[in-house]
Amino acid sequence: MFAYLAVKHFMLAIFDILHVEVYPPYTSVREFIATSIIRIVYFIGLSTGYWFALTTFKNRKTIADLENLQLKNEIQKQELEKTLLVTENAYLKSQINPHFLLNTLNFLYNSVSKYSEKIADSVMTLSDIMRYALTNADDDGKVWLASELDQINNFVKLNQARFNQRLNIELITDGDTEGLRIIPLVLITLVENVFKYGDLLNENYPARIITTIDGGTLIFITQNLKKKKVVEHGYGIGIKNVKDRLATYHQYELIIEDHETEYKSILKIELKKT
Repeated sequence: MFAYLAVKHFMLAIFDILHVEVYPPYTSVREFIATSIIRIVYFIGLSTGYWFALTTFKNRKTIADLENLQLKNEIQKQELEKTLLVTENAYLKSQINPHFLLNTLNFLYNSVSKYSEKIADSVMTLSDIMRYALTNADDDGKVWLASELDQINNFVKLNQARFNQRLNIELITDGDTEGLRIIPLVLITLVENVFKYGDLLNENYPARIITTIDGGTLIFITQNLKKKKVVEHGYGIGIKNVKDRLATYHQYELIIEDHETEYKSILKIELKKT
């Protein structure tokens, strides 16, 4: 109200200074003009105040949103750290049994070697596979491709011993593995599926494990008849694990051909020579 009166009297004074004379009946015109200008100034001030208030509100909301986001990120960070701690503890606990198992296998090997070379050889093969599976990968998360293929040979050898060499399976390898590295246990997982779900007693249709290396490109193929009755569920879990791990480390393509009686996997990985 004070501002209203001040502006009104200011405008009236301006009329007096400029000697603007308004004769009756126009005496109220001067006041009308002054009042109109006051209203214009008032609404401009009101609009400016509204804009300022709205902008301030938006800025405060933005700050609050950023603070909430920072708080959420901090909570997520704490949860991840907690999960990591739990995982590390579980990993440390899991190391007890594997070491005990390896020591037991060595004991069995020493015990039976004097009585049965065949059984001792199988125990040693199993020990090699277990040691490979439990040994941490290098800093890059990978192992030499040659080591992975060696363990595939051991896996086939061990299973042949279990079934008295009656399994029909062909191992074919072509190419140079020198300088090539791969994440561990991926190829072995595909081979394990062959033994778990495949019919390997059919002499007319042997399972095949084919490894082809061309420069830095690895093509790994498994092919087998399917068992008529499979107690365990299908290939899904193992294949998903393979995909998840490969996606982290390698550029790859995995093709699955799952038919009623046959199963085939074709894995193509681009490996870098080191």
